[in-house]
Parts: sequence; C-alpha cells; structure tokens
Amino acid sequence: MVTCIYANIGPIHREARDVCSVIQAHCNGSIYLARNSHVGDPRLVFLVQIDRVIATGVLNVSNGGAPVKVGVAITDQLTGMNALTGILSCLIKRDQTGEGDHVDVALFDCTIAGLVNQAATYHVAGKVPGRMGNAHPTVVPYQVFETADGHIILAVGNDGQFERFCEVTGLQHLSADEKYATNPQRIVNHDELIPLLEPVFKSRTNAEWIDALEKSQVPCGPINTVDRVFADPQVQHRQMQRDLPQKDLGTIPVTANPIRLQQHDTTAQLPPPHLGEHTTDVLSDVLKLTNERISELCQANIIETR
Repeated sequence: MVTCIYANIGPIHREARDVCSVIQAHCNGSIYLARNSHVGDPRLVFLVQIDRVIATGVLNVSNGGAPVKVGVAITDQLTGMNALTGILSCLIKRDQTGEGDHVDVALFDCTIAGLVNQAATYHVAGKVPGRMGNAHPTVVPYQVFETADGHIILAVGNDGQFERFCEVTGLQHLSADEKYATNPQRIVNHDELIPLLEPVFKSRTNAEWIDALEKSQVPCGPINTVDRVFADPQVQHRQMQRDLPQKDLGTIPVTANPIRLQQHDTTAQLPPPHLGEHTTDVLSDVLKLTNERISELCQANIIETR
C-alpha cells in the first residue's frame, strides 16, 4: 500500500507521514514545493498556468487573441501521472533494496516539463515559440478549418497525403507548385497557403468533407461536443462510459479507466463516495487512528464523516 501525502494539508499530515516509514513511499505534492522561492504561496493551478505564460509563453491561443488556459485540469493530470511514476519507482526500489524513498512532485515543475517539444525548440534553437492557435509549428496544413456547417480538423502529415488532399479538393495545382509541394516549403509559405484552402472548405459540410477525405486516406475528423464524443461508435466499442450502481441514484455514469489489462478490469467497481463516506475507514484501517482521535478531528472540523 502507498499513501500519497500533499503538502500543507493540516495536522493529519504528520500522522500520515509516520505511516510512510512503514510502506516506504512518501509522495509530497504541492504547487511549488520546498526548493523554491514560492514556498507557502497559496496560488491555485490556474495561476501556475499563468506563470507558464509569463515565463515561457506556453499556453496555446488563437492567433491575435488573448492567452487562454487549457480547458481541462491538465496540470493536475500531469502531476498525478508523474507522482504515480515516482511512487512505482519507489516500490521497485523497495523490492530490490529493501529501502523506499521520498517523491518530490510539484505542479509547476510538471507543467514546465509538459512543454516537451516546445521547450526542446527553445533549448536547441533558441527560438521562443509563438502563438499558433490550432495550427502545428512543423506540419502544414495541420489545423482546424471552418466548413459549411461547422469545423473539422485536417491533419496532413506528409507530402503524399497533401497530394491526395489536393486531388480531393480540386487544388492539384497546389501540390505541383514548388512553394507547397513539400512540408518544409509549406511551413515557410503557411500564411499564403491557408487562405487558399479556407474558402474551399466552406463549400461542403463536415460529413461531406470527412467522407471524401477518409476515402482518400487523408487524416481528418470532426470537432465533437462532449455528448457526441460519448455517442461515437469507437467510444462505445471501447466502453469508455460505464454505469456504476449507486444506492441513492440507482446508477451513475462514469468515464472508464483508459488503461486496459487482459486479466483485470481497471475501472472502479464502486461509484464515487459521498463526502466523508469512507473517511473513518481510511483513517482507522490505513492510518490506524483510534475512534477517539477520529472524533477529535471531527470536532475540530478538520475532517467530515458520514
């Protein structure tokens, strides 16, 4: 068993940390963490993303628009995944040496690491990435286009696909033009090429474009709303939505675990608990707190039980 402790969570932190000496994996997660000038800073994750804008200009925005945050809690996701990797490394070390370790994971650090290729471009070439909106810095055309009834994503990944794309759209002269025939040239002439494509896409609907492009093996896809995502045949085939029994509501829908194992269903079999539903069980079974100590924490409004 591994207990994951987050910094500054109150009096129970010390008791939880004591247990970690037994299970030999102590994960400390916070916004900035101790080896930093921002220790104790009460900033939230959104401000970590803002820091990324100030320090590195990483948040993707539309050309000419104001910076916008990512639409999901990507910083939390990155930090959780890195924390899990660190904890698993501790368990392997424990099995090999008999000793555990302390995992130090900060949201800020994980967000910076999430720059991946953008950071590499800066490190290697000294080039500060600019605002690309929905476009790609090294592949063209690879972005969103407006159609007669919505928007689609076009992802032309190589010159052969661009040639087939031009055949479908009736723009064969573009693939024969040396300014657009190869991807390096399309990158250079991006601002000239895209305006030539935009009015063509507006001539057909999403369904018409996707049907025509897929038949020619040109990567593309619709931009779905969340309800359309879960209605998608592939999503249903992969059973990415599950219905779990819940005593008050009958069943509740949840998103399935994307990690699949052949011999084990990785999706939780129990629904998310009510606030405080499992608090007593966790504190008594995992942290070995007495009923008296749990009552003290309740009376001090540090925890809530149900």
